[in-house]
Amino acid sequence: MSARSATVGYAIVAATAVMTAATVLARIGLKKLFFWSRVLLIVSSLIGLFSLNFPMMLTSRLIQAVGSGLMFPTINTVIIRVVPAKISGRVVSLNSPIIGLGIARWPRCSVACS
Repeated sequence: MSARSATVGYAIVAATAVMTAATVLARIGLKKLFFWSRVLLIVSSLIGLFSLNFPMMLTSRLIQAVGSGLMFPTINTVIIRVVPAKISGRVVSLNSPIIGLGIARWPRCSVACS
């Protein structure tokens, strides 16, 4: 196992969570989905903080991937529901690349910083 497996695993799990988020949103609702995605992110961060070995850290990253994968469509849904229809497309188009860029570039930034 290597850092590459953590990055690839994160991308695969996050993409899967994004694709299933609409079904989960329809079943449990927006508030519960937002709450549980935040819980997953917090718990996985704590697991990562106290991880003793690579498999434990990898597990925390995969749980983070589920939380962030569920969070991405949730944020877009909130924007569409809250922002006036006249400008909601513009706000979503500003939000999506920011999140996508963070997901795509952060692994390289974290490697460069360490």
